Amino acid sequence: IAAVNAAYTPLSTIYNGAAWHLGDIMSDDADLGGGGGGDGTETAELDNFNVTSFNPIINVMWAQCYFGILRSNLVVEKIPLVPVMSAAIRNRSLGEARFLRALYYYHLVRLFGDVPLYTNIITAQESTTISRSPKTKVYDQIIADLKLAETLLPNTYGATDKGRATAGAAKGLLASVYLTLGDNT
Repeated sequence: IAAVNAAYTPLSTIYNGAAWHLGDIMSDDADLGGGGGGDGTETAELDNFNVTSFNPIINVMWAQCYFGILRSNLVVEKIPLVPVMSAAIRNRSLGEARFLRALYYYHLVRLFGDVPLYTNIITAQESTTISRSPKTKVYDQIIADLKLAETLLPNTYGATDKGRATAGAAKGLLASVYLTLGDNT
């Protein structure tokens, strides 16, 4: 459960900053304000659709998604090796990890298109040699993870576990994926 909780942690940074900047600032939902010419240059880049690879908001989104993917991959690989665990907790943990991995890749593929795709535990050195995978392959992995997560996750949780991924969350995200892909599925 602690490992799964760690896989959720990057969502806090994503949804309390990067996703808002990349969604609202880059749309007509927010008006960029500020003082002088050097105030909020990273958000001005987003607002003007003139983003460089040095933009800290883009870098945070990329890094946090891959932190979440790494942690999700750890859960997927290590949970089956835990000798004493109830089937319900094992399935739920694997379902949450698959859901989270799909969610992180979904953020990445919509923002960046082709991205490095890996579903195993890798070292920092190995991460520097992974090339980008075609976005169709990334979407295939997202869909496979969500379909499996839907079968492993419960429909509801008790009060102490509110906020965790459910079968309904997996179905909802899968619907969003299919809507994003349109007739390309």
